[in-house]
Amino acid sequence: MKFIYSILFISLSISLNAQDCTTYQDCLQKGIKGSSSDAEKVFGKAIKMANSDLEEAKAYFEMAKKLEREAKYDKKFIKKAIKSYEKAIKLNPSDYWPKEWLAGFYLTQVKDSDEAIKIYDEVLKENPNHARAIFRKGHVYFYQNQLTTSLPYFQQAKKLIETQTNSFDIHKSTKAEILLWEMAIRKRINQNYVYTKEELEELKSYRDLIENESTILGELALAYYDNDFLAQARAAADQALKLEGVTSADNSYQVKSKAALFVKGQQDFENKDYKSAAFRNSAAYERIINPHPAITYYRALSKFYYYATDATKHWVSNKALIQQGFQNTIKQVKDTKYEYLAVNAQKQLDAINAPNSKVGKDENFEKNFREFVINFSKMPSSYTLDYNSLRGRSIGHLKATQHYFGTGETNAIGLLCEGSNSYAFLVMVRTTRTNSQTTRFKVLSTDKAGNKNWIKDVCVTQKDMGRISVLGTFKLTISGNTFTLLGEDKHTNGHINKNTVTGSCL
Repeated sequence: MKFIYSILFISLSISLNAQDCTTYQDCLQKGIKGSSSDAEKVFGKAIKMANSDLEEAKAYFEMAKKLEREAKYDKKFIKKAIKSYEKAIKLNPSDYWPKEWLAGFYLTQVKDSDEAIKIYDEVLKENPNHARAIFRKGHVYFYQNQLTTSLPYFQQAKKLIETQTNSFDIHKSTKAEILLWEMAIRKRINQNYVYTKEELEELKSYRDLIENESTILGELALAYYDNDFLAQARAAADQALKLEGVTSADNSYQVKSKAALFVKGQQDFENKDYKSAAFRNSAAYERIINPHPAITYYRALSKFYYYATDATKHWVSNKALIQQGFQNTIKQVKDTKYEYLAVNAQKQLDAINAPNSKVGKDENFEKNFREFVINFSKMPSSYTLDYNSLRGRSIGHLKATQHYFGTGETNAIGLLCEGSNSYAFLVMVRTTRTNSQTTRFKVLSTDKAGNKNWIKDVCVTQKDMGRISVLGTFKLTISGNTFTLLGEDKHTNGHINKNTVTGSCL
């Protein structure tokens, strides 16, 4: 009982401290940082101490936001929240934000879209070129699933951004949001969720209009991917994620540029980093408003591999979600360039549903790995990549190769080192699509039984429409059982990416 009294005393003390304020600013900040249950009392003190209509309006606005939270759990706070918003608007009619918050409250909690529309109409009556109000009015119709009604508002807001005639100062991230939502609504109406070449060019124009905006760069990366420009896709994705300062896959849900995560997740998947691929592709799945067939498929596939091979104790709890992902893939890829993924998705479903199926290495992996190893000859101690003289054994047909790199064109370039406990191999992996060809040099490190330690990219060469857009080269030095590869990717625009891969065999 003493313990319960202590908790009550602490809670009461916190509540009293929140109300114990002596100045307007003190009360305002304590109200903002304090609990919603104390909002009326703390903000009430701030309102009494306000020295101007603007200060009083600010206190009412912040109190309304707190009361809105309470209204989610107790309907009696709905009228109080509305009244506070209205007082804030009356005291400072030139402030747009309380109007948007009130409109949003009417739409999402009160379920009164007519009142929300009325608020935006009043804003636009005084300021017809207010791009954000037009944009938010379009959202009201979108929220009601009236897509064709919402589109003209998104288009009008977009035009104001493109022509720079918007009369309301908004952050560039909001400008980007307006442009991307307009395109997304168009795509949803047309039921076309894969980016066309025309839309790729449109996204390029957005990138030029609003520089260094991660969400635009992320969608541009996906558009490049959809049109088989893989090097450009990865460059745009890297730039988007760099701008956001998020490099770890663990923080994927903090990223705004969700589409960039998908392109990065593909790289993780190629490198057999299924955990990072699963995290990034899952976050990418929640990008804007439209499903994308490739994202749907690779989200399910990366989760399949991660939970079936690495995090096996969580397989059962994720199995249904993975199955649903493959089922959704089969529906979404119809009549798109990704229609071939339907066959792959069905195979994965069959593997999950088959009672005796096994995931992972087969029983003959030791034999398969020996067949893999004998294709690699020792590399010289010093070597510079020369495409004209490069020779490699084709190993794409080997089961061990498919285990590490999947199906496709793969060549054994050479053995970098062999120790008592490990190997390091240099391989070339080539992916060919309709209009592009990507050649990657990779280092595979394994233990002596063939268990993967890691796979790292050295350099990449990209051909688009038969022309080289990125030329990858490397220089190799080996000293004993230690190796260093200095990779370099030269883009036709003059940009150079440098990469160093070092390792040793113990």
